[in-house]
Amino acid sequence: MALTRPDAKRRESDPCSSSSSRPLSLPWCRPCPQAGVQSTPLGQWPTPRRCQDFARAAPARVFYGNLLSAAGRLDFVAAREWRSAVASRLRLWLTLAERLGSILRPYARSKNCQRAALGVIACAVFLLRAFAPVEAEEVRWVRLSAVMSELSAEPAFVDRFLKRLGRDPDAGGILGPDEIKRLREAILGKHWEALDRFPGLTVAGLGRSVRLAALAQRHLADGTNARAPDAGAPGATAKGRDVVEPLGIPAGGAAPDPGGLLTPLGFELLWGDEVDPERMAHYADSLRLATVMNRLALNPAEGQPGPRYRVSTESGVADSPQTLLAILAQTGHDVAVRDARYFANFGDLIYKGRDVLTPFWMDTRIAVPGTERALLVPVGHSQHEIILRGPTVEADLSFYFGIDGKAEFRPIATRNQAWVLGRVARTYRDERALEVVRLAGEIVRTYDAVRRAHPDLPFGGYFALGVCNDVNAMIELHMQGETTLFPLTLDPGYFPGESEVERLARRLPVDRGGRPPEPSRVFGSLPVADLAELPLPGLRRDLEAVRTAWQRGELRDAGASGIMSWAPLLLAVLVVSALVVPAFISLQKRRGSVSAGSPLSRRRSSPPGHRGAD
Repeated sequence: MALTRPDAKRRESDPCSSSSSRPLSLPWCRPCPQAGVQSTPLGQWPTPRRCQDFARAAPARVFYGNLLSAAGRLDFVAAREWRSAVASRLRLWLTLAERLGSILRPYARSKNCQRAALGVIACAVFLLRAFAPVEAEEVRWVRLSAVMSELSAEPAFVDRFLKRLGRDPDAGGILGPDEIKRLREAILGKHWEALDRFPGLTVAGLGRSVRLAALAQRHLADGTNARAPDAGAPGATAKGRDVVEPLGIPAGGAAPDPGGLLTPLGFELLWGDEVDPERMAHYADSLRLATVMNRLALNPAEGQPGPRYRVSTESGVADSPQTLLAILAQTGHDVAVRDARYFANFGDLIYKGRDVLTPFWMDTRIAVPGTERALLVPVGHSQHEIILRGPTVEADLSFYFGIDGKAEFRPIATRNQAWVLGRVARTYRDERALEVVRLAGEIVRTYDAVRRAHPDLPFGGYFALGVCNDVNAMIELHMQGETTLFPLTLDPGYFPGESEVERLARRLPVDRGGRPPEPSRVFGSLPVADLAELPLPGLRRDLEAVRTAWQRGELRDAGASGIMSWAPLLLAVLVVSALVVPAFISLQKRRGSVSAGSPLSRRRSSPPGHRGAD
């Protein structure tokens, strides 16, 4: 396609023919048809009717059209993610191109200016075309809204999903009836974008949702579905006697089937976890070590009577988790404990081989500067990971309080989905690593006692005794003197004693009171060290705005948008009233005293029937 100068004479018979001026060749343009507009792929700018019309168009149209043409050739979902990620860059380049066109318009007769302008735009298109496919290929996940939008064309899927929703506690998580209703309305009404920041609850709202969900599932009504403590507790000993058994590592047994953790839901949708091949190689040892450490943690506290469980190794006998790891460290094993943060994954969905973005969005009650919105963030998941490498034992364990109602050591054998990211806040080694393990064992014992004292707690005490973050916040508070985790939901009333763990529980900055959390805890819970690493552009912009306002001391509570946002005006009104009203009253009194002796005032003040003197 040839681009002629705007002042060239238009030739209706052959709009593509060259004029007396030598045309500029644009290598990325296709030959345009003589009439009509050519049909184009998704996101591609329509081919203009005439080359002269294209020549008179602003350079921004050339740039923007070819940029969207490149995006249109990408996979639809990937292109959608890519467009969202570079939206700000597009706006910037579009503005610059428009201004460039307006500046060069008076000099359109200059061939060199035309070539320079189009050369700059061509370079920009080339660079973005070169990098756009790479960014799209790096998107390893898909939004839930895109999945539901695509599958909504299958009535059988919608019916199956709606029937399953709210029936299975694990399928609906801990959503209450109100949230399930909202989710149904979003799906039936095809409000897909609402799914990408669902449910947007405050911590108080989540507590209400948990209580209502428990009532709906009869956890509190009759206790038929309550998760009672295991009859055979891990620390139980045969007939009340002490038990000593070998460590049992290397452990036997076959590793789980890699596909056995995934459940097909139909329509190319899977639910569950994918195994990590590297960690699966020593899964049996990890499972055995986690089981042993949980049993050791349930021994009576030091100095307390009762039967004890012990583990023997070639180098000694251990009766606590930290003692066992200390023995292994003395025999050449490396022990590291990592304080790790992720985005919590409440969906565990895979669609067509790609991870589905299913975070649980929380309302922080922190206002996003320049908007009337509160900051919504995906709930964070935290855990302390014990990495053990040595001549005898190789194991990967995690420690947290799960939705199964158990605070315990767990083997790590599955991979995290790509969108949950991951950040290690700090790593403990040597004596500090053993101290973390010791406190984790104390937490296991304390939580087991609380659950046995309150067997009617719904969901095994999840939320009432905290979420995954609470037990890790106790460890961080003990080791660092403060905690940087959000949200924290435990009810201190369940921890009234004077044990070490109960005292730590009462010191936590629990988020039940309705006040916004400290921004340091919101940012500390993120699974990235740099906000630029966040893959969600909207979340990144909100967090950057909040961080800037926080650093300037201008951050406000989202709940202050009511009377608190009017506080300066109300204060000004009160000050003005305090100054003006007394002056106005004094002026009125003066006017009254001046006019009191006038005939008119006497006539008005005369009693009825009295006639004044003439």
